[in-house]
Amino acid sequence: MLFRSAQLGIRVQYAVNSLIGSGHNGARGLAMSDADKLALLKEEVIAFRDHPALLSWYINDEPDGQGRPPAILEAAYQTIHALDPYHPISIVFMMPSKAAEFRHTMDIAMTDPYPIPGPADKVMNDLAAYNQAYRYEKSVWLVPQAFGGQEMWAREPTAHEIRLMTYMGLISGVKGIQYYVHAAGNI
Repeated sequence: MLFRSAQLGIRVQYAVNSLIGSGHNGARGLAMSDADKLALLKEEVIAFRDHPALLSWYINDEPDGQGRPPAILEAAYQTIHALDPYHPISIVFMMPSKAAEFRHTMDIAMTDPYPIPGPADKVMNDLAAYNQAYRYEKSVWLVPQAFGGQEMWAREPTAHEIRLMTYMGLISGVKGIQYYVHAAGNI
């Protein structure tokens, strides 16, 4: 996929989530020791750090809402930067109130408010909090909701709502936007 992405001029956030800490939403994660995960993480970074499609290293998804200790992410951040100081490191967050705890874990703070079917104002509120917490230190990106109808989301956002979330991100000064589609069959 990386080679095809490079051919098409697409840049990729290379996910190494499974090599850092436990799995998502209480999943056990990879069945290997932390030392083996660290060795594999280093191999991945060395293998792909010069790839033309690499935009950034994506190291974790919603650690603030999963109780994942910032120290684990900070160690991974330092390890990756030691091997590749030229690509930023990103994490998606969901709880602006915990932004300060994760200040030293990434270069790009992405947020996924996912407000639909509720009020879309959550997008602006969350972005304001992250912009305040990371002002002049981190790049803040938005991950607009482009899914629904499963788990706790009763429906997908409409095209109008997706545009609204996007405009809210632009008005808030985000430096990047990456839509998230949760499952097949979504728009």
